[in-house]
Formats: sequence, C-alpha cells, structure tokens
Amino acid sequence: MEGLRGWLNLSGLIVSIPHKETMARLVDDLDETAAHSMSVNAVRRHPDGRLVGAMFDGTGFVAGLRAQGHEVAARKVTLVGAGGAGHAIGFALARAGVARLHVVNRTRERGERLAASVAEGTGLVDVRSVDAPSPDDDIVVNATSLGLKPDDPLPFTVDG
Repeated sequence: MEGLRGWLNLSGLIVSIPHKETMARLVDDLDETAAHSMSVNAVRRHPDGRLVGAMFDGTGFVAGLRAQGHEVAARKVTLVGAGGAGHAIGFALARAGVARLHVVNRTRERGERLAASVAEGTGLVDVRSVDAPSPDDDIVVNATSLGLKPDDPLPFTVDG
C-alpha cells in the first residue's frame, strides 16, 4: 500500500474478497459506507498520496434489486453472511427501509455484532441474529463467498 501512494498515474483500485476488511485498516480515511461496514471494495488515491476507502457492495446490491423490480422497503429480509459484503448490504437494506432484518452467520457472535451495529447505525428496530432464514422472509440474501464457484452449494435451501 505504501508503494501505491507514490504512483502518480494511479487514480484508484478495486478490492475483492478476501481483502475487503483488511483494506479498511490500511487506507488513510474511510467514507461513510466503508466506516459502517469496516470493509472497502474501492480505494481512491488523492493527488497528495492519501488513500480513501469506500464500499459499494450494499448500495449496488439494493440498486440491483430495484433494477430487477424488487423493492426492499417494508420487506422482511434475512441476510446470510456477516463479512464485509454482508455488513455493507445490511446497512444498505436498513437504510432502504426494510421492515425486518435477520442476520445468519456461521459464527453466531459475528452475526450478533452485525445486527447490533446495523440497529445502532440506522435505528432499525427489528434487526437480530438468527440461526436460519424464516419461511415468512420476502427476501433472502447470500452475502457469503459460497456461490462464487460453479459447484458451490448455497448456504441455505431455496425450496419453500
């Protein structure tokens, strides 16, 4: 990262898993989206060499749902995965007005931390960590790395 500060022809870079959370600790500043999620998927280099991290996974995810005709406001959502993308998506969903956000994570404690952070950061009242998606969910989000490879199983069942 120190070497990138001196590259005069570098405007920025994109960060992918598994480096998003580490990158949040390596940049000089975080924008609001990255500060809430403590993860970064885009870094902008300023002319003085300062590196500023941003996170677009959440806003991009919500925009993608809406572009496909799926409004999230007033919907019951379960988010599976509490890593960098999960944090960003959780905050974006809460800001978009979901009625309820449940968080499922392999490590329950990490899911509880995300739920508490979203509740505190957005004021969403009905947000908590749970063990599995619920039959009454309107939307279930896979924010895990499962599914990146063609033969990956999903972290939950999709049949009713």
